[in-house]
Amino acid sequence: MDAISLISKFLIGYKIKRKLVKGIPMEYRYSGKPVFFDPISMIQEASFKIDSTDLILNENSESFQRDGQFNHGELEPSVSVSWKQNDKNMKAYRFVKADSQKASSLYEFYSGDILFATFLRIYDFGKDFEMLKDSFKIQIGDKVDAMKGLKIQGSKDSILYAENFGHSQFWKLFSYSEIKGFD
Repeated sequence: MDAISLISKFLIGYKIKRKLVKGIPMEYRYSGKPVFFDPISMIQEASFKIDSTDLILNENSESFQRDGQFNHGELEPSVSVSWKQNDKNMKAYRFVKADSQKASSLYEFYSGDILFATFLRIYDFGKDFEMLKDSFKIQIGDKVDAMKGLKIQGSKDSILYAENFGHSQFWKLFSYSEIKGFD
């Protein structure tokens, strides 16, 4: 982050908005135009899509590197939200990158200080998702062409779920069991 941005953030700061989402009090902090996303619905939707996708592929290390364009620690979140759920302090952050070749949004989800999931949307009309599908044609065969979503089992409890929902979308779950508490 450049010096002008840091001074601006210091002088202007983040705005705070408190909202009830599904009956749970949430505190949003944002700068600029707010995007009040619902982290609970996002995680519930990811859980549903993952549970309803039968095909599990073996780990492909490249498929877990989709958010590499976000240099962690260099971008400030445009929106953050915190709430308490199941006696845990939860946080989610939304980062936006519009100056790269591919405009994108990255969401990070934390339970306490532990990152348990990320969600990346690349505004590319599904091109990255199609490239990922093509990389699995050898394992899956031609039926990959009809697939709307891919579930890739990583090491231990990690899962990548990818889909084209107008744009390429990638869920990376570092602890799949953590999202089950959102049902």
